[in-house]
Amino acid sequence: MSIKRALLLSCLSLLLMQCHAEVTDSAESEVDVAPAIAESTDPLAASFRVRNREIRDDIIAELGKRGIPHRLNDDGSIGYRLADGEIIDTVYYFAVGLYAARN
Repeated sequence: MSIKRALLLSCLSLLLMQCHAEVTDSAESEVDVAPAIAESTDPLAASFRVRNREIRDDIIAELGKRGIPHRLNDDGSIGYRLADGEIIDTVYYFAVGLYAARN
């Protein structure tokens, strides 16, 4: 391996590590999305928690607009069907984007 190539790979590695550090310091660090046990006994149900109130409210509003079935659990988590997992991800990232754009 040539010195130029090794230097280039080292620089790229450092750049990628720095970019990762910046992402963790962003608004997403205020969001705690953790799997939680669903309140229902439905084995195809899941839930998640969002600590940031603005993002949580945006997620709930967007789920309602899109007609995605969801529930607010007693522990504060948002319950949903596993079959809706991809659209839940889309709504989550949309809400985080809205929050970042506002702040």
